[in-house]
Amino acid sequence: MRNFNLVIVIAALVALPVGMALGFMRPVEKIIPAEPAETEKEIILLHEVRKGETVWEIAQYYGTTEERILKMNSIENPQKIYPGQRFKIPTGLLWGEIIFHPVKKGESVWKISQLYGAYPYQVIQDNNLDSKGLIKPRQILKVAKVVLPEKKIVASWYGEEFHEKTAANGEKFDMFKVSAAHRVLPLGMRIEVSCQKGIFIPILKIFIPEIKLRNKIVLEITDRGPYILDRQLDLSFKAAKKLGGNWMYVKGLLEVTINSIE
Repeated sequence: MRNFNLVIVIAALVALPVGMALGFMRPVEKIIPAEPAETEKEIILLHEVRKGETVWEIAQYYGTTEERILKMNSIENPQKIYPGQRFKIPTGLLWGEIIFHPVKKGESVWKISQLYGAYPYQVIQDNNLDSKGLIKPRQILKVAKVVLPEKKIVASWYGEEFHEKTAANGEKFDMFKVSAAHRVLPLGMRIEVSCQKGIFIPILKIFIPEIKLRNKIVLEITDRGPYILDRQLDLSFKAAKKLGGNWMYVKGLLEVTINSIE
């Protein structure tokens, strides 16, 4: 996983659009579902409040709203929360197809989860495994895929600072491959990312925002981040160049639409 302190230092140098507040939140190590997986039902996650956190920051981290968290947890005063308190977090994500996977020799809950883009703790909980997730060959596991409804978010990109460092999926991050980091989506999940750009005509030196071109790429979630709360997706350098071109390389941020793929 990327070094959080380095993220803060780099983020401080990035110019933010007017009106966007700069906020940080430490990474959540375990993504734990609050309820068993059930196809087409919203995914609710558990979050244990840490010292200094606010409901607003928690909502931004998970891509939901403060109002939804307050209502789901029957909280009347958002100022009166305390470390160790456990919240249910509505994510806007849905449980998708349920797969029954026959375990093969050498497989682990971690590997199987990444194969389907699922949450390891869903596999552990829904199959009544022990806390270590011990499994054996020929065992049949219930694995729930995750559905990401179409959503507009702000994306950033990362590259040289983390190149060849170990990503959250256990592999070396390669800035020259198409991939992305997300705070909540399962590692191994493949999503579609698209954006619209106006046309720049060099000869006339004019920019025509009304004429729209839609760029689209498919990538895999391989890492965790970004931990700057005003953005929800961190594209690899390669992914950012393919999607937003030099505009995203210079500006650093881009509004994109994300959704899961079949």
